[in-house]
Amino acid sequence: MVGIIHEVLKILRRGPFTEKYPKAPSPAAEEYRGKPVFDSEKCIGCGACSRVCPVNAISIYDGDGKRILEVNYGSCIYCGKCQEKCPYGAITLTDEFEIISSKLEDAITTIEIPLKTCKICGEPISTLPQMAEIEKMLEKEGFVEDIKEALELCIKCRHKKYGSIVATKLSYPPKN
Repeated sequence: MVGIIHEVLKILRRGPFTEKYPKAPSPAAEEYRGKPVFDSEKCIGCGACSRVCPVNAISIYDGDGKRILEVNYGSCIYCGKCQEKCPYGAITLTDEFEIISSKLEDAITTIEIPLKTCKICGEPISTLPQMAEIEKMLEKEGFVEDIKEALELCIKCRHKKYGSIVATKLSYPPKN
């Protein structure tokens, strides 16, 4: 019995082992995966992040001449898959973990990326930064001048314009 009283008195003199959080700030652990931050300068709107998000916290839709990337931090589970799969390094996980709000709109962040539209029908083709990346890759392979005009058209208009040319050069079914 004396041993227990002695231990209780020791603990009372020493104080609690718990941290003073939330009264005092508490730093996140070194490898903590916190709030993902999207760099609008690096993001090309390819959608890789939204395709790998297991809880669909990242939505992408087109409207009014721009692609809108919407991140709902209320749904995000901070798994880091978006950062891992982003081919342009536009997503960084921070050590921020205090992202509470009483308003839903505070938990949603959007990025707007301008769209390139078809020269003929005006339908969106892709984002301007993504088309610039495609042109860079094609230029590296020496193909840009050959298909520059085709890059200005959506798939439907490309098929209408070039489909007949391809069909006349190739005979279907093949003649023996």
